[in-house]
Amino acid sequence: MGFSFMPKESDFFMLFSKQADLAVSAAACFVEIASKGVYDDEVVQKMHTLEHQADEITHTIIEKLNKTFITPFDREDIYSLTMEFDSVVDILYTIANRMKVYKINEINPDLMEF
Repeated sequence: MGFSFMPKESDFFMLFSKQADLAVSAAACFVEIASKGVYDDEVVQKMHTLEHQADEITHTIIEKLNKTFITPFDREDIYSLTMEFDSVVDILYTIANRMKVYKINEINPDLMEF
């Protein structure tokens, strides 16, 4: 039975990749919403699903972080990166919901640039 200083867990990187994919998907969904200027229930549900999936991955990473003794890099950096990815998806979801609530239907060039 050998001991290794290198962590055998590489799941963090796979989970970061999933978070990044969800952030890109949420951004693409937001561009679709902003470019159409129409908020149907299907698009809003898609954003809600993406936000929920991002939250689940965030919880998985935090739980794994709490259970892992040796992490691939600093714990605080893992936590910060995880929370930033989650914040991106949360912000896009919140903006899309507020646009629906306030019935913002015109296509604003500043919004498209955002």
